[in-house]
Amino acid sequence: MKNKSMPTSIDVLTYNNTLLVYPDPLGVSVNVTCIAMIGGVNYSQSVILHAPSGPLNNVRGFILNATSIKMNWTTSSETNGYVIEYTTGGVTRNVVSTSEEEIVLTDLSPMSTYTISVYSYIDLPSVNSTVTVLKFDVPSPVTSLSVSNVSTTGITVNWTIPSSGNYVAYYIISYTPSCLQLSSVNETVSVGPHQSTTTYSYTLIGLYSGMNYTITVRAGNVLGGSDPSFVDENTLSIAPTGVADFLFLLQPINNLTWNEVNCSQRNGLITGYTVIISNSSITYNLTSTERYIILNDLVFGTEYNISVAAVNSVGRGPFSDPIEVEIGIGM
Repeated sequence: MKNKSMPTSIDVLTYNNTLLVYPDPLGVSVNVTCIAMIGGVNYSQSVILHAPSGPLNNVRGFILNATSIKMNWTTSSETNGYVIEYTTGGVTRNVVSTSEEEIVLTDLSPMSTYTISVYSYIDLPSVNSTVTVLKFDVPSPVTSLSVSNVSTTGITVNWTIPSSGNYVAYYIISYTPSCLQLSSVNETVSVGPHQSTTTYSYTLIGLYSGMNYTITVRAGNVLGGSDPSFVDENTLSIAPTGVADFLFLLQPINNLTWNEVNCSQRNGLITGYTVIISNSSITYNLTSTERYIILNDLVFGTEYNISVAAVNSVGRGPFSDPIEVEIGIGM
């Protein structure tokens, strides 16, 4: 406590006087004694000014809307109230008080970062404030986006959450398959805005096998979403489940063509096709890396059954329904 070496003389007609007490250090109880001399007699009066034993706990900020933040906290010691000081840009300083363990700060400036200090007091303030830095804006993008646990139908996506000054209420995970016949999917997961972890994981299920996916993650709150972060990954392949249909044999050059397998049923990159040709006396297979093949060994006037199956790195898919052709008929 700052002391004066000389006592202050108080006139006998003075009934009220103000004494400024500057506790040093803060957070300790201070005994203040006033001594007055009247008619050669000393009169004294003492008062103890109390301060809380320590700072507050769990001071947290929640963005309510485009201009308001709700602050709340807990305390384990006796207190008469709380003082909240908040600044932005190191310039604007505001001080408010409350007797409750929460307060709503209004008329704030969006797209700003606020430093918010909360003190408790009895007669004097607590030894230290609890400081919270809150970015009053959409969150920063997530970082270190990666994948793990890749299977034939699932991918786990991992990322580092935005820094503690960011207020994040949800993540939007979007995944777009490389097959243009399929649509993108968006999934939203709500999270506690004050997470104790620095990383987050989310598993995508029900995916197509052997499919390339572009995965996007955005962090968001009531003010909007962050810029997206991207990662590409393929699910593991299985043998094709679709068929190469609409077989057609162009005579007399015997050029056999067929449609490609639906991209949602390829289950991986198609590397070739197996063509099976049979009749009552023979059966043999041919291979092609294209969606056509010239059949040079067919005998004029002979009937054949022809089927085609797609092949990828894992195996061969089902054969198509056979077409029946007679060589030389219809020429």
